[in-house]
Amino acid sequence: MNVIARLLIQTAGLALIPAVSCKAPGPNTDTVGIESPIAELEAEALALAHTDGCNRPDQLRTAPLGTRPCGGPRVYITYCAATTDSVALF
Repeated sequence: MNVIARLLIQTAGLALIPAVSCKAPGPNTDTVGIESPIAELEAEALALAHTDGCNRPDQLRTAPLGTRPCGGPRVYITYCAATTDSVALF
């Protein structure tokens, strides 16, 4: 396995892939650290997404998470298709 593939697998669960930025004027729309039903669902999704169990980059998948004011997901989370219940995650 080459170095890039190994690095991708090792860091897949550590970083969220941000979606294209689209901030509306006004207060911060980020739900991290805010007690709300949306924040609870995001925390549950992050707990369901497992990155262990995959040893090749082609086994990893991404799932959209959150919303932006202009539409679309806020971030994408990376998970291993072999060890994550994707039905529960989505």
